[in-house]
Amino acid sequence: MQDRTLSRISFGSAMAILITGFLIIFQSTPTIAQRSLNEAQLLTPYEQANLHNSSETANVDILTTVLTPVATPSLFRIMVASDTAAIFKARITKATNTQTVIFNDNVDLTADCVYIFDLLVHSGDTVNFQFDTTNKVTIFRVQEIKAGAQ
Repeated sequence: MQDRTLSRISFGSAMAILITGFLIIFQSTPTIAQRSLNEAQLLTPYEQANLHNSSETANVDILTTVLTPVATPSLFRIMVASDTAAIFKARITKATNTQTVIFNDNVDLTADCVYIFDLLVHSGDTVNFQFDTTNKVTIFRVQEIKAGAQ
């Protein structure tokens, strides 16, 4: 009889330890809702720039403040249209080294047509954009795409 009592106590203690362990694991593991929210935040683009009907001067930066990526490495997705055919370019600076890259294979963007370009950005980069011709930028948007979600 004594052995059975010890067995019951041992079994009960073991169950309490097991349940306590599951509770600790469950509480430290994000819920499905929390994971979904975290994943949605990773997949939601971050708005970096949004201009409409902005007059721009040839070979002068479009933005008054350079863009700095928030979550690197990431991708800047650029949507642009202007009222004049022009070459569109980005100026990427890391430390004191600035490089100019030209979009659309160095061919003028067609006036009043929308173009979308992707630009990879990394930690320490700052970015601005220019046209080679004075024009009105009818739409200019830059979104930062994080976590390789495209």
